[in-house]
Amino acid sequence: FLSTLEESLVTRSRGPLGNWTAILEVTYPHPSVIPKMDHLVCFLPGVLALDFLSSEAYPDSYERVGVSKMRDSLQLAEELAATCMEMYDRMETGLAPEITRLNSEGFEDDSGSMHNLLRPETVESLFILWRTTHDWKYREQGWRIMMAFEKFSRVQFGYSGIRDVSSVPVVHDDAMPSFFTAETMKYLYLLFSDDSLLPLTDWVFTTEAHPVRVVRGGSRCGRAGRPDNSSDATESPPTMQPVCECSVDTKGPMARKPRQCASWHECWKGGEVLQSMFQ
Repeated sequence: FLSTLEESLVTRSRGPLGNWTAILEVTYPHPSVIPKMDHLVCFLPGVLALDFLSSEAYPDSYERVGVSKMRDSLQLAEELAATCMEMYDRMETGLAPEITRLNSEGFEDDSGSMHNLLRPETVESLFILWRTTHDWKYREQGWRIMMAFEKFSRVQFGYSGIRDVSSVPVVHDDAMPSFFTAETMKYLYLLFSDDSLLPLTDWVFTTEAHPVRVVRGGSRCGRAGRPDNSSDATESPPTMQPVCECSVDTKGPMARKPRQCASWHECWKGGEVLQSMFQ
């Protein structure tokens, strides 16, 4: 994935305004490269950093990838995060526009996309990069973004998007998307929290930043087995998915003896996996 990304989408600008790494946009079905980078792409540094963090926590799973490749992944994450922060820092409000265009010298404004919708992608990546590297610059960058929201987006009953982040005074769009509280504010809170709060080796965040506990093999989930009507329930065919040890429910409609479930669906019905995620 990293090699394909580097070959097809990554571009590096070496101009008088600085050296920047960006992700270009490619259109389909007739491929053409558009020299622009949406703020939405700023989730990618976090994905790459999380991959590196996982390789540190579970080295056996990444043995075939190699240490150098994972370091390349982290380096690309840090380069892209710097680009995302420049989208903020170059604006008078300190808030990024929806789209930034690229040229041979660096960045330029997209006149039709100078609005800010309170998006979470950059602070999500800053949070993951902080947990991965503990480089204080990521907290400092997150603090600048948070202060910019406070100064320019705060309104009487919440926070509002801005129609043009390149000029002051700002004009609000009078809308606060639900993802601002669900994601943007949550990631900012986690950025300044201790690592023991929702550690990334034990929790996965969904697209909308809902934390879900990682369920590992062991006491709850055992080796794959055949359904109960199989002639040999101890075999583990490679095509079968792992199964869970269903909880004991001595009362109610789910009452049954402890046994291995025939499918993940049965485990979920029993509530074993669901409950373990939020304990």
